[in-house]
Amino acid sequence: MIGKGEGSQAAGHGRVLTGDRHMVAAGHYAAAHAGFLVLEAGGNAIDAGVAAGMALGVLQSDIVNVAGVAPIMIRLAGSGEVVTIDGLGVWPAAASAAFFRREHGGRIPDGLLRTVTPAAPAAWIAALERCGTMSFGDLAGFAIRFAARGFPVHPTMAEFVAKNVAQYAQFPQNAALYLPGGRPVAVGDHFVQPELAATLQHMVDEEKAHAGRGRTAGLAAARAAFYEGDIAQTIAAYHREHGGWLTADDLGGYEVTFEPPVRTTYGGVEVFTCGPWCTGPLLGQILAILDGIDIGPMGHNSPGYIHVLTEAMKLAFADREACYGDPRFVDVPLERLLSAAFAAERRRRIDPNRAAPRRVCPRAAFRPSRQRHPSRCAGRSASRRSHRTHPTWPSSTGTATPSRRPRATPPTIRRSSPGPGSARPRAARNPSPRAGIRARSCRASARA
Repeated sequence: MIGKGEGSQAAGHGRVLTGDRHMVAAGHYAAAHAGFLVLEAGGNAIDAGVAAGMALGVLQSDIVNVAGVAPIMIRLAGSGEVVTIDGLGVWPAAASAAFFRREHGGRIPDGLLRTVTPAAPAAWIAALERCGTMSFGDLAGFAIRFAARGFPVHPTMAEFVAKNVAQYAQFPQNAALYLPGGRPVAVGDHFVQPELAATLQHMVDEEKAHAGRGRTAGLAAARAAFYEGDIAQTIAAYHREHGGWLTADDLGGYEVTFEPPVRTTYGGVEVFTCGPWCTGPLLGQILAILDGIDIGPMGHNSPGYIHVLTEAMKLAFADREACYGDPRFVDVPLERLLSAAFAAERRRRIDPNRAAPRRVCPRAAFRPSRQRHPSRCAGRSASRRSHRTHPTWPSSTGTATPSRRPRATPPTIRRSSPGPGSARPRAARNPSPRAGIRARSCRASARA
């Protein structure tokens, strides 16, 4: 069974899909189908998730990118262990918070200067190496086909491109793809990304060339092709020629890490999220606040229901802006933020009859941040992954609205848009629900 998403018949119709063997849900039906075919072929959930994730980087390249981000959460069927992979990019060594303050008033401008290390390829390959069963080439084939042969432009892509024509037009490589003939792509247009197909195919070819030394060596060769070989050199050259900061050393030195998840409960259900290097724990905070409110009688999407959820989100987002960051550089008071006592304190601030103004939660309300050692932060933008590029505050409609802007990209990679899935400093990433992937096999959801 294929989970609903962009382009599926079930999208927008409230249809519930069920399956008795395995299921994949993704933001585009073709990505879900790619993952489903992997499961049907005997692959496990990690194999299916990687295939669907790479496919989304092609099918929803206005929102996510093959050279963007890929935070991953895995539950191993045998042991029940849950692990996360911090697949979000880090700042180049040359990045400087002082530069942004001096030259841009503390803001991070559009363009190459907001680019961080591409993380998705490293995260996917790390997941495959530790928990998968298939080769990179087996799983990249779907994305390569969608990129080389093309697919019909779907409404989400057409709408986003039409709203950002001026931004796409700033960069010739983006304009050539998304503004052919000077007009934004329209629903049903045939969308082809040949250079992206060639990039992925090069990684597959490198894997095949080293496959004689075993699966692990092949995966390592595919990774090296991106982070150390011709692809890395092309990315670094583009930044060098256009005033960016990313270098071959930044790419070659990038690594993802496996970490335990953040655990919370809501209504007796255990909830897992990624760490405070992203927005993951925010969900736990919101649920902790709501756990003391009986929202059932309010009725789904009633004015009272929406008001309470919005106010809880505003409080949690204020805490995120004040306290979240890279735990390697920032002391995040996560235990207190997720505690029942703190949730009760925040809950008391919700007026059931009146919307509060936007919240500001000073760090001093928690505890002083750990002093950063100069050698760890010198020449960097305050931390490896804690600096936020786009604070997300409740909008006038009461919903959280992270901004998304296209950015200049190396011509080989076609990281065409900085949408929620693109490479950014970690605390700025708030993955779009449309881009989410869930893969589960009822026979064996994963095996180490």
